Amino acid sequence: CIQRITGDVMEIIVIGGGISGRLFQFYKPEAQILDWGKPSKKNKSLTRMYGANYLWEKLPDVECKEFSVVTHVDGQEATHDSIRRYKEKIGKTFDQVHWDAQFKPLMTGYDIVSLPEAQIRYECRVKEVFIKDKKLMLASGAQIKYDILISTIPLYALMEMCHVEQTRPFQYRPIYVRIEDRPLEAPYGKDIWYVNYLSDPDIAPYRFTDREGHRHYEGLSTMGKIPTRKIVPGKIYPNPTTQFVLEYLEEKNIFCFGRFARWDPEELLHDTVERIRKCIEKL
Repeated sequence: CIQRITGDVMEIIVIGGGISGRLFQFYKPEAQILDWGKPSKKNKSLTRMYGANYLWEKLPDVECKEFSVVTHVDGQEATHDSIRRYKEKIGKTFDQVHWDAQFKPLMTGYDIVSLPEAQIRYECRVKEVFIKDKKLMLASGAQIKYDILISTIPLYALMEMCHVEQTRPFQYRPIYVRIEDRPLEAPYGKDIWYVNYLSDPDIAPYRFTDREGHRHYEGLSTMGKIPTRKIVPGKIYPNPTTQFVLEYLEEKNIFCFGRFARWDPEELLHDTVERIRKCIEKL
């Protein structure tokens, strides 16, 4: 059967109930979110709530707290050489444009106090997107019509659903996160976030972050026998076909929001929100 979710009004369907999907619905309440997973436990953090994931700017109309952030490479203020070594370790090229912001010795960071309330239909896994007919098929076999489709899932996954060929592979490496108690010898107080990038290729983590009483290690491989959390896609790498794919999808009323959805390793959450608000103004 064909399901109409909101009646005769324009159907705006969002794939993915993560933070980008929730923020889209926050700014466009009539949008309906479909998520493949089961309802999360109360107050369970989303994937961005680990490591050095903090906001560089406040989000419009969203309550945020602020704090100081100290950033080092190998325990010292960043230099051209230390940044280059770090970038080589993680397999990325040196980007002067983002150097000053990412490795600023002292800056003000922000974090969301509470996530926007969201209405999400869980256990609704999208299996296929029929672009011509503007409808989705769920894994259950049910079909849902849409007028505007919003995707917050990784771009390669959306392309597979839409039967859009990948002419160049999308490269990424999972991130492994290990969280421990903040050590007594931590260089700064608990009210300051301390981000230390590690350039030594023989050290598994590529950075650690002291935040709110804990130390978060992030690496591109597992870190010994201590339990780690695996984040996929994790660290993503640019793909030369991305812009062409996004433009094609937008011509079909399919819009992508978020770092993974747009496959842009430099996109930050305030960039995502700006894109969302501009898109909504045009709807």
